Amino acid sequence: MIPGKMSRPGVLGRYLVVMICRLALVFVACLPLAGKIEWRRVTPEELKSAPVVDPGAAVEILFYHVLIREGVSWDYSVRYKIFTEKGAADFSTVKLPASITELKDVGVRVTQPDGTSAELPKVEIRDQVTKVGRLKVLVKSFAVPGLKPGSILDLHWLMPQAGLLQGARLDYQFDVPAREVSYLIKTKQHERAWLSYASFNCRPEIGSMTRTMRNVPAFREEENMPSRARASMYDLAYYDGLFQRNWWDQFNEMRWKHFAKYTEPTRPIQELAKRLIAGQEGNLNKVLALAAFCRENIKNVYNAGSGVTTEEREEFAKRKLQKPEETLALKVGIGKEINFLFGALARAAGFETRQLLLSEATGVDFDYRRADEGELTADEVGVEIDGRWRLFDPATRYVMPGMVRGQEEGQSGMMISAKGPHFMTTSGAPPDQTLMRNIGRFKLSEDGTLEGTVEEWHGGHAGASLKERYEDLSPAELENLVKEQVRGRIEGAEVTEINVENVTDLKKTLVIKYTLRVPGYGIRTAKRLILAPSVLARRRQPLFSSPTRTHPVQFNYSYTRWDDIAIELPEGLEFESLTGPANFQSDVGHLHLQYSLEKGKAHKLVVTRQFKWGTRGPLRVPVEYYGNLQKIFHTMHEIDDHVLTMRPPAAAATQ
Repeated sequence: MIPGKMSRPGVLGRYLVVMICRLALVFVACLPLAGKIEWRRVTPEELKSAPVVDPGAAVEILFYHVLIREGVSWDYSVRYKIFTEKGAADFSTVKLPASITELKDVGVRVTQPDGTSAELPKVEIRDQVTKVGRLKVLVKSFAVPGLKPGSILDLHWLMPQAGLLQGARLDYQFDVPAREVSYLIKTKQHERAWLSYASFNCRPEIGSMTRTMRNVPAFREEENMPSRARASMYDLAYYDGLFQRNWWDQFNEMRWKHFAKYTEPTRPIQELAKRLIAGQEGNLNKVLALAAFCRENIKNVYNAGSGVTTEEREEFAKRKLQKPEETLALKVGIGKEINFLFGALARAAGFETRQLLLSEATGVDFDYRRADEGELTADEVGVEIDGRWRLFDPATRYVMPGMVRGQEEGQSGMMISAKGPHFMTTSGAPPDQTLMRNIGRFKLSEDGTLEGTVEEWHGGHAGASLKERYEDLSPAELENLVKEQVRGRIEGAEVTEINVENVTDLKKTLVIKYTLRVPGYGIRTAKRLILAPSVLARRRQPLFSSPTRTHPVQFNYSYTRWDDIAIELPEGLEFESLTGPANFQSDVGHLHLQYSLEKGKAHKLVVTRQFKWGTRGPLRVPVEYYGNLQKIFHTMHEIDDHVLTMRPPAAAATQ
């Protein structure tokens, strides 16, 4: 043993110690935690203080202090300063982070600008669903009366916490700016020797037991940014002495035994696999048939469109993991059970199968060097087909067989096998597997009014994403959402006769149909009519119009979009020129725009637009290359904004 260093037990020994500690600390965490709150004094300087971090802030955190007693509790003391009426309105209802579950010793105190303080005698806490970006999350909320500009709001709460700090997240960034965010970590000395932190997007001040960030700006959403879990400032706690490569070997062995047990192809599974692959040509089609069966015939209890009630979900949560033949008999299961059924069918059909555990774009990016298994939040089934491993996720309702969810493409993870773990990064589906096709048939009036019908076909990842978003909406909500989406792209658009098809259909492409009328779309002058032909691709302003960027740009999947537009033109007008703009071509994508005239009973302009993005797979663009990306999208915006001019032939002859 090296002098001055603590000897460490073997990996298996450490694993047993951790598990025993976790079980023991469950009892400690359940002990009553109570006591009078000792509020920190509000100083005259704080009462007079103006915003420091952001001069325009409506609210600012003066301090956010967390005392972490490992295995016992997280004790929060937070002080806010209210600067504006909007800030007072926003914080009249306080929403605590979604990660906070059980609360104890909740206290609220309001200090008015004159220095008088009053503690809320009773705090009524309720669960509330709120939106974080495009996600809906459940938070704890409570009302705070009496706030006004100049008020100081003090909050205190305690969250019991069993277990070690492995995988704990120390957040420094919130929706309002903060002058000081500090964590004081109290843990046992022998555990402290193993405790390490990975810092993301920040460099905290480090003390012997503290980690602190000062003058932290508010978190701001940006278009096409990584998830908040990856873009905000935080530390991730982990035990480097516990989770080394040998740990992953043992973890792999444990999970492989579990996977092999629950994908064992029993006789009913073998008979079904034989029927499903009968007549299928080629190994890939055989496996696709197995995946399609699981996706179409087995309900996932956690899919909103499955028809499973809340009570049934609660019953599923109570019982143990069911085996494939049970999932097959019940025709319902959780995601893991559906994937295990698929794995068993693939094994019965003679294919080698493995389980892949990986991170998601909505969470922390997995790194085996810190090796927290909690970062592996998704699982797929890998099948070796003709010497190549392919991933399948039949448990996800709207993802087509042979694809994984968009947020799982380009993600790091580990493949479990009898030969040991294999750390890897998933590849992305090519652009043509997410095809969006828009068909527009319009008539342009002499006064510039454009009207006609539109069909939008959304396939691949785009269709799956929209189906998940739409399946919970009522017809009225769905109609309003489509109207908002179209009006957001086309100024002055009148959207009627909306029909959305195949929202919950697992086989068919999502189709959105509507009638579109845009008065004044064509700009009329004394003799000319000016038209922007790329009707369905135009935007009011280009993507990435902000001159600055805080977060990287994230495209979760590659895609292809094809627009087919025909516009019946007013009689007696002809184009000065049908020359289109120069097309865009790069190694990450291209945009081709073509015009042609179709002459017959009606004089029509035909517009073909082809856009392909992500030819190298999912893209993540660092902030330092934002300017280059901005130029690309501004160029494409100019192409889509290109206009053609029409005028009478006589006017053309006189020029």
